[in-house]
Amino acid sequence: MTILSGLVMGYDIDKIIQIFIRGAASLVSTAFIVPLARGIQVLMTEGNITDTILNSTQKTLGTLPPIIFILVCFLVYILLATFIPSSTGLAAATISIMAPLGMFAGISAANMVVIYNFALGFVKLIAPTSIIVMTCTQAVHVTYGAWLKASWKYTLGYLAMLILLLVVSVFVI
Repeated sequence: MTILSGLVMGYDIDKIIQIFIRGAASLVSTAFIVPLARGIQVLMTEGNITDTILNSTQKTLGTLPPIIFILVCFLVYILLATFIPSSTGLAAATISIMAPLGMFAGISAANMVVIYNFALGFVKLIAPTSIIVMTCTQAVHVTYGAWLKASWKYTLGYLAMLILLLVVSVFVI
């Protein structure tokens, strides 16, 4: 499929191979992040660090009204997804803390997964660390800055829609 896509784009075989190798190289970091995140998760659980974090955050964030709590979690996940671009690595590193924290605040685990997915999807739409954004802008020969300038209104509209859906989800899920 990669070769076919490259040929459609008019690339020669050398450029197709370079793009393929670059893409494969980006997967190597994910191959390291996922087991590392799992190792951290095990250490945190076995060392009772997760319980300590949950206890202290439950006393602060757990007292927030559900709508505010969801918006704070959404913001936290946006920040985390910016620095941990691997969806699997982000889930492994955070869900074991965020889902129980949501339960303390009266938010279901399903809703916490929705928050995670919305934030990750939003970040993957705009972040320069997103392979989707960089591949597509490169394919159509548009700089990242030009793409941001052209799409910021739609991006803000999308963000507003996500926030509205999260607020509604407090009452539905």
